[in-house]
Amino acid sequence: MQHTPKYKLNLIDPSDDFSPDPLNANATALETQLAAHETRLDGMDTKFTAAIGSGGSTARIAAGSYKGNGTSRSLSFPFKPLVVFVGSSQGSPYAFPTVLLRGVKKGFAENDQTSFSVTWSDKGVSWSSVFNNVDGTTYYYVAIGE
Repeated sequence: MQHTPKYKLNLIDPSDDFSPDPLNANATALETQLAAHETRLDGMDTKFTAAIGSGGSTARIAAGSYKGNGTSRSLSFPFKPLVVFVGSSQGSPYAFPTVLLRGVKKGFAENDQTSFSVTWSDKGVSWSSVFNNVDGTTYYYVAIGE
């Protein structure tokens, strides 16, 4: 009996006597692998992260979504964010595309004259404003950092 290279699944040869054992072993191996992937993917339906580049500082990117709560919003990442883009496709008030830049303590929404305070942490950003945070509205973000 031969085996697949990666997961070592049983490959039944035409000359093998039929037995359910190799098929059952394949099913068990697949179940184990799928469970491991499911565990790794749990919660990633709204987030992804990736490392890009090499050298002294590796660029990283993360994206996801959140529901606004109307009061304050914090986003955290597994790296130091340098720029965060936020917006919504739902067309609610105060859902203007916004760019947040590390070191800039005020956020400005596109097409609006109002600013809001932004606080940066080592691995995140937060703001207390209804901008990109209307209660119940879905927002999307992309963060680029190191």
